[in-house]
Amino acid sequence: MWALRRNDVDWIRDIFAFIFVFGLLLGLVWLSRSKTTPVRAKWPFKIKSKEGVQGRLALVDRLVLTPANSLHLVRADTRTFLLAVHSAGVVVVSELTPPEECAK
Repeated sequence: MWALRRNDVDWIRDIFAFIFVFGLLLGLVWLSRSKTTPVRAKWPFKIKSKEGVQGRLALVDRLVLTPANSLHLVRADTRTFLLAVHSAGVVVVSELTPPEECAK
């Protein structure tokens, strides 16, 4: 009659433990990926206030220079700013003057 030795039982237990742990890891990866979706904002980016009315901020345009550096044209109320975004932070490059004010 076929009988399992102690080494055979350990080997089988190790295989099932490996399959169980690997299955748990795959399940966690699947769960985390299925619950999160990449968020892509529509341009111009509009922020709505709590009342549901159009917000005061808008991203007018964006230019990616490198993966860590980009330029953003942001409108706040009637003012427009050019922002430089880099790995260390954000710098206001300039406040842009509307063409109507330049004509005056």
